Amino acid sequence: MRARQALRFCSKTARAESHLPITKSFRVVPPQNCSLKADFQQAWCRSYAVGVDQLKLDVDGLPTSIGRGPKRPKRKFVGVKELVTEFERAMASGARLNKNEATYQNLADEAKRLRRENDEIMSEVSDLMVMRATYVELENEIQSKLEKDGDYSKHGAEKIELLKNIREVDYQIAGLRYQQFVNIQDIGLLKRTMNRIEKMGEVMALVDKVEAALEEDTTVPVDSTDTDALAEQVDGFRTEYDSVTKVVWTYRESVQQKFQEIYDAYHALLDVRETEGNNADEIRNKLVAHLQHMKRMLAQLSRLRDIQVLNAKEIGILERVRKKLRRHAEVQKLLKSGDRQRILDEFARLQERTARLRASMLELETSQARFSENSAEITTNLRELKDVVTAETGNLREQLIANIQEEEQTRERLAVLRSAQVQNIQFLASLKGALLKLSIFGEQ
Repeated sequence: MRARQALRFCSKTARAESHLPITKSFRVVPPQNCSLKADFQQAWCRSYAVGVDQLKLDVDGLPTSIGRGPKRPKRKFVGVKELVTEFERAMASGARLNKNEATYQNLADEAKRLRRENDEIMSEVSDLMVMRATYVELENEIQSKLEKDGDYSKHGAEKIELLKNIREVDYQIAGLRYQQFVNIQDIGLLKRTMNRIEKMGEVMALVDKVEAALEEDTTVPVDSTDTDALAEQVDGFRTEYDSVTKVVWTYRESVQQKFQEIYDAYHALLDVRETEGNNADEIRNKLVAHLQHMKRMLAQLSRLRDIQVLNAKEIGILERVRKKLRRHAEVQKLLKSGDRQRILDEFARLQERTARLRASMLELETSQARFSENSAEITTNLRELKDVVTAETGNLREQLIANIQEEEQTRERLAVLRSAQVQNIQFLASLKGALLKLSIFGEQ
């Protein structure tokens, strides 16, 4: 009998078939005491404003199921982080992504799926809150009886049973809220990634157009539509960067204040943590709340820093293209002038700049090799400590991540210098060709 009553209640809910949404698959134990069953039905119906005669009851007088709701769609990917990693790897490999690519659509589809899942979670939580309110109402009624007659032998078991049921509902709500929390984080990550694709797609479309024109050796006027678009994008990124920087500064002050609150709570706990009573537990709960708040603040600060990093990189790309355009226009103007001495002077300057670029690239190549060696060494040390979690392993992992990021930044810088070297070589070839023509014409 007791095993029969220990059923999965939320898949067998007490609700009218035509009025209420179908519940899902969380587990709550209904009252086992027979005297509570009728009270449970009445309180449940009061919560939903339906009549007892509208409920479907089983042989034990408990509400029964009206069917299972639709199954949630399965994840298309193993996880959101894996999907974002797919994008990051594509970008690191030099892929050009935009809103029309499959990667962007996959991100958008996963965000929609997570929003639908959160809607279902909120519906389930709402159902559980009604159930919890029902249990609390019954518990309050029993408490009133206890205060009236003081008969714990009669009402004590009923009160304990309801308290356990409230705790069970709270566990189910906590589990659902955690999933909602994870989904919210994932949606934010997906949105930020999609925003990066949108920004980078616009930038690279314009950059590729200008680069193609330069490769064809066509002169792009300084006041052309493309150069105006480049300037407009740079201004937009700079404005956003400046705005985010102001928010970051405000966050820094807030983080410092929160550090002080955590410090004060910790020292207050030191004074009472060995004493009896609830004081230490209350202070500890306040400390946990401060620490959770700090984690949220640092996470938001990290997101703001990501925006700064992205905007700084995009501004660099756009500014380098603008510089290319200006240099191309200057060299084309010099070639058209036919001034042999000025061409010779520019040729010498370009040779010197190219040599300096070459020296800088050699230094970076040496640094990159050192980063690779360091990564291998740190990885070996971590493998030797794979079964322990200590401050040393944390520091080693942080060093490995820093090393990988510095190596990546070095590769990006090398790519920039190589691009500049390519343009210089192209200019040197053009200038050399012009000098040869001028020499031939001069001899004639």
